[in-house]
Formats: sequence, structure tokens, C-alpha cells
Amino acid sequence: MTVVVFLGPTLPVDAARAELDAIYLPPAGQGDVYRVAREQPFAIGIVDGVFESVPAVWHKEILWALARGIHVVGGGSMGALRAAELARFGMQGVGRIFEAYASEALEDDDEVAVAHLDASFGYRPTSEAMVNVRATLEAALREGVIGESEHERIVALAKRLFYPERTYPELLSRWLEAGGDRSVAERLQTFIETRRVDQKREDALLVLRELRRLRERGEAAPERPFSLSHTEAWDQVVQWADAQPPILGGSNVSAELVTAEVRQAGERGRAVLASAYERALAGLLARRASFRVPAEELARRDHEFRCARGLESGEAFDRWLAACALTREQYRAMLERLAEQEWASLLVQSELDQHVLDELRLRGEYAEFVERAREKERALAARGLSDTTPERVGEDKGRVLAWYLEQRLGCAVAGEDRIEGLIRRLGLPDRAALEREALREYLYSRLLGAEMAG
Repeated sequence: MTVVVFLGPTLPVDAARAELDAIYLPPAGQGDVYRVAREQPFAIGIVDGVFESVPAVWHKEILWALARGIHVVGGGSMGALRAAELARFGMQGVGRIFEAYASEALEDDDEVAVAHLDASFGYRPTSEAMVNVRATLEAALREGVIGESEHERIVALAKRLFYPERTYPELLSRWLEAGGDRSVAERLQTFIETRRVDQKREDALLVLRELRRLRERGEAAPERPFSLSHTEAWDQVVQWADAQPPILGGSNVSAELVTAEVRQAGERGRAVLASAYERALAGLLARRASFRVPAEELARRDHEFRCARGLESGEAFDRWLAACALTREQYRAMLERLAEQEWASLLVQSELDQHVLDELRLRGEYAEFVERAREKERALAARGLSDTTPERVGEDKGRVLAWYLEQRLGCAVAGEDRIEGLIRRLGLPDRAALEREALREYLYSRLLGAEMAG
């Protein structure tokens, strides 16, 4: 079960790995949670996030992850802030910082903000978070290092500092400049050097422990009591994110380079691109309609997909996943996209016939198919077979369908679940429509055979 954690200055990755085996990514920005969620991990942990140089992680992408049945846990920093804002929608918050935001004891974003170095330096912080200053000063007050009056004045001084300038040396310097007692500064300096409280780190560890607990229990995330409304702003974020490379890695060859090869593959490549465009449009429709694939539908599709490809055994399935550069979570996301495609096809089913005619005209094949349809209808109608049933003509319905699938569609479908999938892929409304088409073609084929024999 894949767990992904957004982590930066709050806790070094090495320390995090000692607590939880997970995929660790840099602080989350806008679109990053969506990019992870579309790979369908078991859980996402948000500790750190960016907020100044690029847009911050958006509430709606977290809601989208929750709606897809992904556990999302936040705490320690930006994760605590977002968890407090989205707790009623199912995001789970942990730690004292989350509790302070949730109870509205804290409100300002700068309470968790820090300046830090870049990734090459491990995002090492160069300033102190206000929540850490508060926790340290509260500890100093409890232990008699400072009094109530000094505590209130030093907290106020710290709060007035711009977050990149908020460091303990700067704070103590401001205290002395404001006429504070030097002996108090010296005692506090000693306390900070030996016993300062890093509340952000403590809460980040709680996030990791909660993620570990969820994974060990393996419980599916509960159903979320909300639906997402479509907005143009959401589409813009999704379009940008979908154009980025997979955030969790996968194949060492980019999708862009592979698609370039497909474009050069003639008719085969054009068929792949056509299906890909259709699926992309279906995904857009699904997002706008807040369509969600039920768990039982995914399970059915998984069974159908694996049986059709001889992947029933775990070993065979794992080999296939490796060959396709897919994790199990990414495979599940692929099944969801296939479900979206078939759902969208049902929406446009009433318009399909006209688009088929347009496509035949564009390909120069209109006359051929129209003539065959006209001739079949003429031959069947002349014998009163245009709208009949297998029972009326003494034929077995199952045998007729099996003949049609093998002789005309080139497939031998076994099992009701696979027949249902085929019906959707053919753009038919139901099984009765498939059986009707099969019978008409079977009877027409027999008429042609009889004419040739005569």
C-alpha cells in the first residue's frame, strides 16, 4: 500500500524514514496533491507546503483525493492548517498545532511559516516557526525561567517579527532593545539552547505514526458525504497538472516521448491516439459531473480485465505490472479512467449514430456501409424477419450470440460480466440490443448462403 508524504523543513527525510517507509516528496504546491491522487495511493500525508513562491496546495485537490477514497492526513505545518479547514469533509488532522487551528486558538498562516534553504540543503529552516516559539516560551514559563509578564511581552515581540526574521537570537536582541532584563535574556538563552520545543517536528512524527497505523490496519477510507462542483479554475489546475510528468515516477521514459513514437506508427498509432483523446474527454466530463466509480464496479472491472488477459495469478499480474511500469495503485487509477470512458459513452449514446455517419463520410466509406445496411434490411423485410426473435425462427439465442461474437466480432466472450463490458464498449444500450443485432446478422448470413447455394 503506497503512502506518499509531502515533507520539507519540518523534519529531515532521514528522520522520517526511520519512522515510516513511504515516498517522500518536497513541500506541496498547487496541483501536487492532485498529481499524487490520480496515481491512487493508499494514503497521503501533508506536513509541509509552499505558499509564497508558488500557489499553495488547494483545498479542492485535497477534496478530490478524499472523494477518490484516499486517506489524507495533515499536521505539523501547512498540513495542520488544511486539516483544520477540511476536517468536516474527512481530512484527518493530528497534533497540537492542528488542534489549535481547529479550535481557532490560532488563525494566522504565519504561525507555521519558516524561511528555509532549498532541496540541495535538505530544506533546512533558517527561521523559527511562531508555533515553536510559543511552545518553547510556554515551557520556559512553566519551569520558572521567565515570569508571566516576560512571557506575554516576548510572545508579542515574536509575533511582530516578519516570519523570515523570526529567530531566537533576533528575538532576544529585540527584547534587550525594548529594555528587557538582561538576566531574563540570559536564562532564556540557556533554556533555548538545551530545551527548546520543536512542536512542528513532534506533530510531523504524529502524522507519520498515524499513516503507519492506517496502513497496518489496511482499512479503506470511509465514504465522503460531499460532491465536487465543477469550476473553470479547477479545470485549469487539472490541465496544468495533467501536462506534468508522473510525480511518483514510473517508467524512466517520459509519456511525451512515448506519445511522439505513437504518432509515427501510422494507422496503429492513430487508433491509439483516437482512444486516448476519447478517454481524456471522458475524464473531463467525469470531473465536471463529479462522477465517482463505485468500489464494487472497480472490483468487477479488475476481475474482467485480469481474466481477459490471463492475469488471474498474482505472479502473472505482478509481471504484467512491471512490464507496463505500473504500481497497483496506478493500475487502479487506469481502471477508473476506463470506467469514466464507458460512463461518458452512455451519456452520448443517443448521438453516436450520427457521429458514426460523419466518420464514414470523412473516411470515404459511407456508401459501402449504407449499401450493406440497406440490402440487409431489404432481404430481412422481404421474408418478415426484420424484427423477429430466435424463438420465432427456431434458433437458440445463446448459439446465435456465440456465432456473432466469434464470426463477426472476432472474440469468444465467456461469462456474463465480460458480455456486459463488451456491450458498453460497442456503444449499445443493453443486452437485448446486442442480441437483436446478432440475430439480424445471423439470419442475413443464412439468406446469403442459401442464395449462393441456389
